[in-house]
Amino acid sequence: MPETTLEPFGTLDLKDALVLLAFPTTGSAGSIAAHYLQRHLDLPLVGHFRIEGLNGVVAIQDGIATTPVRIFGGEVHCSLEEDRCPRLFLVTTELALPPDVVHDVAVALIQAAGDARLLLCLEGVVRQEGDETPDVFIAADGQSTLDMLARSTGLPVAGRALLVGMTAEMLLGSDGRTQAGAMIVEARADFPDGRAAAALVEALDKLIPDIRVDPKPLVEEALDLEKQILAAQQAAEPQLPRGHQSTFI
Repeated sequence: MPETTLEPFGTLDLKDALVLLAFPTTGSAGSIAAHYLQRHLDLPLVGHFRIEGLNGVVAIQDGIATTPVRIFGGEVHCSLEEDRCPRLFLVTTELALPPDVVHDVAVALIQAAGDARLLLCLEGVVRQEGDETPDVFIAADGQSTLDMLARSTGLPVAGRALLVGMTAEMLLGSDGRTQAGAMIVEARADFPDGRAAAALVEALDKLIPDIRVDPKPLVEEALDLEKQILAAQQAAEPQLPRGHQSTFI
């Protein structure tokens, strides 16, 4: 199993933070949404995960070389209960990673995020053919987290689903110190889905008031980011596996 370490580029204070995890699953909706949030909230690059054995792919962010799994974040107010969430961080990658790498990153992240307020995975599930509306649902590692997410977002609870990759690691692997949940959007199965990403961002507006969502520009920008994500995935295809698919059951 490759060794993974969290490498901050300065002080990385996760205390009471909302930590969003955006790894590519169905429709890459989470990855596209993460790009949108990073851009519109002006979140700086604050670290990355250095992954032993995964040196064949390098991400460039504003001219700086990093690993594919980057961390952005800063002082952004979040509307979780009791107003205890003064910081927001994004852990994101556009590329599908081998399962052992996902597991190792999850373990390193859980160890580092013990004082975080909430670890929230941005997940996609396959949208049924003919359904053009990307609905958003929530799930969590336990009833108390689920109740908190429901009160904070007003979103419906996912009935039955099979989730894989980072979301599965987080929901089943949390050490109990930090709550873990998921925001799940219906997305296209075959390629990046900008409209599903836009639905995620609109849902996150309830947790992150500073987003200031304007629906029409949001969809237009998400569709543009969709093309960029697809190009990045195609460029790295020889080095890395295809993304995992999650689905309702």
